[in-house]
Amino acid sequence: MYYLYDGILYWLLFNLVTFYTIFVIGLYIERVNSSRNLIEEQKEELNAINQNLELLVSKRTAELEEQNEKLRQFAFFNAHKLRGPFCRIQGLIQLQDLEGMVSVDNRLIKLKLKESIEELDRRINEIQRLVDLDEDDFG
Repeated sequence: MYYLYDGILYWLLFNLVTFYTIFVIGLYIERVNSSRNLIEEQKEELNAINQNLELLVSKRTAELEEQNEKLRQFAFFNAHKLRGPFCRIQGLIQLQDLEGMVSVDNRLIKLKLKESIEELDRRINEIQRLVDLDEDDFG
């Protein structure tokens, strides 16, 4: 009879340990499932954030490309439109310095100097208008 009670106790103990093990495993499975759900929600949020960031990067890239194009235009303007009158003025001043060596009409030099200075002034005013327009765009 002692063995019968002993067997029943071991059977109850085995069932209790099995129940506890299954209960703990069920808790872990619930935690894993809730963690998966949380991860899925966070993935969706991150995808929305990434899309927003991609739009911002695209917009800023477009703005930078536009500014780079304006800088290229300014560099061209400076290299070709401003340098021309400036170099002519330099050359005419050098001609005036050579007056003793070469017979040059001073009135013609002054006229050409005046024309070059006026052209240089127009170009500078054009640049100022472009700069003012750009400030209105960003201001």
